[in-house]
Amino acid sequence: MRIGILTYHKSLNNGSALQAYALKTALHNMGYDVEIIDYTPEKYKEIYGLIATYGNRSLKSKAVLLLKRVFFMDMFLVNQAKYKEFQKKYMSLSKCKYYYNSNFELLNEQYDVLITGSDQIWNTVCADCDMIFFLPIQHIARKIAYAPSCNDTKYYDKKYIDLFHDYDRISVREEAGKNTLELVCPEKKIKVVADPTLLIDQDDYKTFDLSRIIQQDYIFLYSVKLSDDVIKAANIMSNALSLPVYTMVLFPRFGIISTLKKNKIKYKRYHNSPIDFLRYIKYAKFIITDSFHGTAFSTIFNKPFYSIKLKVDHKIEKDERIYTILEKLGLKERYVSVEELLKDKNKHFGIDFKDINDNRKSYVMDSLEWLRNSVEGNEE
Repeated sequence: MRIGILTYHKSLNNGSALQAYALKTALHNMGYDVEIIDYTPEKYKEIYGLIATYGNRSLKSKAVLLLKRVFFMDMFLVNQAKYKEFQKKYMSLSKCKYYYNSNFELLNEQYDVLITGSDQIWNTVCADCDMIFFLPIQHIARKIAYAPSCNDTKYYDKKYIDLFHDYDRISVREEAGKNTLELVCPEKKIKVVADPTLLIDQDDYKTFDLSRIIQQDYIFLYSVKLSDDVIKAANIMSNALSLPVYTMVLFPRFGIISTLKKNKIKYKRYHNSPIDFLRYIKYAKFIITDSFHGTAFSTIFNKPFYSIKLKVDHKIEKDERIYTILEKLGLKERYVSVEELLKDKNKHFGIDFKDINDNRKSYVMDSLEWLRNSVEGNEE
């Protein structure tokens, strides 16, 4: 049986890259012939090019952005090259490349099963999202959605709802996504499953060079947006543990670098790839993150951590993806605001992962069973 996966495998984002690798690996471990469909989203260059033109930016705005990036061009280009190397070497990409205007009906000739997911491919607010991730092609091959996230999407237009109905099986990775889809597709049975990164173990990453980057003990800060609260949280734990803080910088700009220097947060100029992310996680003494995949990999590698609640318009907004995974694993107390962290005098440095690992194993086994039954077309 031949399986094709359609997901955000090209995004310059550690979580996106590693979830694509993980789903491919999990299916391969189950004995399937699987590859990732090498699709380039319509707005890919606008989002991830040296000059990010996505959104309504004026010519002056684009020029200013380019100027800000010029001084870090070497860093940006090295990051980009490492991602391309990772994709080529580890992702089992399809020989046929697809673009927004390609003939996607050909997928039916090449695959017995098409899987869309995971990541935020069904979050219509996400810049990477486009119609292809909803599989608007004639239904011949089996269509399965594995753990896509709706996240910021509050409702779906009819064009999306019609496509949901054409799926054989649908799963999501958060309860809120399940609720959203059940409202528009009440006849569909929506399953909450584990993110692909949880489906494989540390042993599945031994093919990578996971040697130390930092030779001393450290706290790893992993944040996509580097908000004030997550930086404060990192400094709180740095003072509590008397350890330096290291982070990664995928899209270097003066403002970001200035903020890091101001807060005495260290970074390595050329260590920002998906494999580097795993290396930082593996040897960290503690992890502070506001990222779903920062949270997921903290649990996979059994690292003590806090996931920090972020604020929108000065109000805490719960990230459903993070909340769901921590609830499933029995770690809800690790999802805190910076104010809660400040009040906590004990700081709960360690975590007993025995029960957590048992919870994860049960969650993963249930998810893998759903995935196998979906691929094989077995009754639910």
